[in-house]
Amino acid sequence: MAAINPIADYRKALSIMRHPVANTGAKMTVNKAVKFYYSASVIPVILIAVFEIIFKGPVVGLVVPILASMPYLTQILNGQYGAALLILMTLAFFWIAEPIAIYINSFFYHVFPKFIFRQVNGKFANTVTAYVYGLMPFLTLSWITMLLILLVLTAYFAGFILIPLIVLLMVLVLGLWDLVVFVAAYAHQHDTESWRALACIIGSAMVIVILASAISAVIVYAEGLL
Repeated sequence: MAAINPIADYRKALSIMRHPVANTGAKMTVNKAVKFYYSASVIPVILIAVFEIIFKGPVVGLVVPILASMPYLTQILNGQYGAALLILMTLAFFWIAEPIAIYINSFFYHVFPKFIFRQVNGKFANTVTAYVYGLMPFLTLSWITMLLILLVLTAYFAGFILIPLIVLLMVLVLGLWDLVVFVAAYAHQHDTESWRALACIIGSAMVIVILASAISAVIVYAEGLL
C-alpha cells in the first residue's frame, strides 16, 4: 500500500472543493476513497488541535453543555488535561466516527437509488467515492470554521449577541457547499445527469430521516412503557 501524502491530498481536496465538476470524475475503490479521506484530513486535524490548545477556554465553553450528562468528562475538560481530552475527541470524530459514517451513509445513498428508485447502475465504490468527495468542503475548511467559531465565541462572551447567527450562517454555507460537490461527484461517479443525482440524494436523505424518526419514536415509546 502506498504511503499517504497529506499535503498533496489536501491540495487535491481544495481543488475538488473549488471546482467540483472538473475534479470529481476520478473513480476509486472503497479503500482508496477512505484512504484519501484520512490523508486529506491530517492537516485540518493538526490545525484544529493547535487551536484547541490555544483557545481551550472557549472550546470548553462550547463543549461542556453538550456533555452535560457526563459530568466526569466535564471535570476533565475543566482540569489540566482538558486540552488533551479535546484533542482525543477531535481525533475520535475525524478518524473514527466520520469514517464509519462514510460507510453507513454511502450504503443508504447507494441502496435506495439503485435498488428502490432504480436510477443509477454504478458500484458501491462509486457512491463511497462521491460521498468522500462531498465531504471535502467541510473537511478542508473545518480548521478555518473552527478558528472562526472560537473567535466569534470569544466575542459572544464579550457581549456581541449576533454571533450565534454568524455561526449558523457558516454552518449553512458549508452544508450547501457539501451538497453541491456531492451532487457533482454523484453524477460523475454514476454517469448520470446532475438533476437525477440531486433527486437520488434528496430522496435517499428523506428516507433516512423517516427511518431515523420512526426508530426514535419506537425507542421513546418503549422507554415510556418501562
